[in-house]
Amino acid sequence: MRKKILFFSSWPKSHLYPLKSLISYLKKKNFEIYILTIESNKEIVENFLNSKFIEYPFNINQIYNENYIKSKVKKSKEYFLKKEYKKSYVEFLKSDISIVLNYRKRDLNKLMNIVETIRPNYIFRDAVDIYAHDISNEKKIPCIGYITNNLYSKKFFEKNPKYLYKIFMAGINYECFLGEDFFSNFYSLECKLYDEVSKELNTKMIRPFHQFDPNENTNIIFSTDFLQPSYSLYDNKRYDIIYPSLEQFSIENEINHRLSSFIKRNNDKKKVYISTGSFINMDFTYYKTLLEILIKEKYYIILSVRNQKKDIINYFDEYSDMIYIDDFIEQKYVLNYCDLFITSGGFNSILESIYYKVPMLVIPVSSEQRLNALIIENLKLGKNCYSYENINKDLTQLIHTLECEKSIKESLEKYSQCIEKKSKKNNFKNLERLLKWIF
Repeated sequence: MRKKILFFSSWPKSHLYPLKSLISYLKKKNFEIYILTIESNKEIVENFLNSKFIEYPFNINQIYNENYIKSKVKKSKEYFLKKEYKKSYVEFLKSDISIVLNYRKRDLNKLMNIVETIRPNYIFRDAVDIYAHDISNEKKIPCIGYITNNLYSKKFFEKNPKYLYKIFMAGINYECFLGEDFFSNFYSLECKLYDEVSKELNTKMIRPFHQFDPNENTNIIFSTDFLQPSYSLYDNKRYDIIYPSLEQFSIENEINHRLSSFIKRNNDKKKVYISTGSFINMDFTYYKTLLEILIKEKYYIILSVRNQKKDIINYFDEYSDMIYIDDFIEQKYVLNYCDLFITSGGFNSILESIYYKVPMLVIPVSSEQRLNALIIENLKLGKNCYSYENINKDLTQLIHTLECEKSIKESLEKYSQCIEKKSKKNNFKNLERLLKWIF
């Protein structure tokens, strides 16, 4: 009888695509693969990952604590107006924490029913999941953690907590209110607040920052050994870093004719691709600022945007020949032709940009993206807008640096070759050693 593996995934598509190489390998080992995710990801699961789709039996994006969140946001504003900035920030943190503490016993029971029906031999859980670890313990099913980004553990932050927590929490923006040492003992503060909020909401306590470290005995990191900081890994845990499958970098089969015409028509022009990822929307001012700079620098612009599409088209009507805008862009096709990528720093985008040797200007939005951006700049793969060095720099200056710095081109060449070479050698021998109790 074939052994079964149940993946506790999440809702973003970006958490599914990196699983391709691992699942292909497990299927060769004759495992039957089931993946829990949302309905809109069914095609990816069945056609791209060739696995069995299981829909979450509840809305995994539902926020249960809306009234609590509103009360904390209100308190935060009140304290800010009184210039009690630390109290204001603590109330903001509590509102943020309450979103994470979304654990419900009834949802656990629904998942337990699925597990009892499928009867998997093993569970693989995404770091964002908050249920699989408990199910694994209760049902005595071996559990492997995985993360589709770099793994950022408490050990990682402890290397320089004052600085790294500040970056992670966008603290540069608040330093003038909170003081430069506020983040020195930030983890202790978070543990205290998580405990307080869980008691106030009468819900299960969840480990702070669990989304960035699965913290199982055995963990898989879908990254590369040059992007993943080694000092984030614990000595008493087992890890395997799995490179992306080369199939992940294949140019899309069907390209919008209007897009391909724009690329070909401007073949000899400087081209920039702008995208903030599949689920982040920025306001009109963000795009207006970028486009005005890029037009002045004579860039031809390919822009992936949804909500602001009509406003951008109207505002930049006289430059319509320089701007291609759509709510969906075939990203790998575009990166193959672009000279610059302006990105928020999502991990799949970072890997694709390196593979296609396109320098990145990273304008991070979320916490892990700010850490990703630090690593991108340290490796000379692009420029990070959210750093002490660059936060007040003119974007034009950063773009010029990306155009001219020889070291950036050399690093992109070096690490692109590394991905090409090591992705071909994803033989999973290390994973077999780590999971020898499976095979």
